Amino acid sequence: MQAIKNPKCHNFQENIKLTFDWPQGILEVYINEKLYTLHEYKKHGGYITPKIPGHTTYNIVPILNGETLTDDGASITFTEKTIITYEIKTGGFGKYANHKITLHANYSVPPKILCYTKSGSLYVDNFHETRYYLYEEIAQDEKITRVVCTAKHQTINLFINEEMRDLYGIVQAEERGNRAG
Repeated sequence: MQAIKNPKCHNFQENIKLTFDWPQGILEVYINEKLYTLHEYKKHGGYITPKIPGHTTYNIVPILNGETLTDDGASITFTEKTIITYEIKTGGFGKYANHKITLHANYSVPPKILCYTKSGSLYVDNFHETRYYLYEEIAQDEKITRVVCTAKHQTINLFINEEMRDLYGIVQAEERGNRAG
């Protein structure tokens, strides 16, 4: 039997390392239609590939005597989350507050992934009318800044659009600021 067994994906430096039980008697496999040899596998301790944001499925198919053994193949899906780091500084005068939001991401983030509320719950499933989208794209490894004006007593809560929470994460770098009195 030449079946691929126990496929696993691991974070490996800035890459993904795919490992599996290499079948006895098999010298080559296809990994996502790319030919990979037993020699390469042993040399690198697995299949090394760059991280790609989102869901990536790796299909591993053994080759015996030039014939692909599709029924003996295996698949594994790996999810690389895009992490958005943010910082909010609050200041202002009189009855208004300015919230300076600085955002950074390890991969590009398209518009409308990040949302915010003003003085609302972090999870606003029942308060859709208070949701605002950030329409700017965040380029990979670049910082962007957005200023949101609110009433003095309001705060800002950032969160990921519900449909995208499995692909994006948000981490607070530090929140600081002076509330105008």
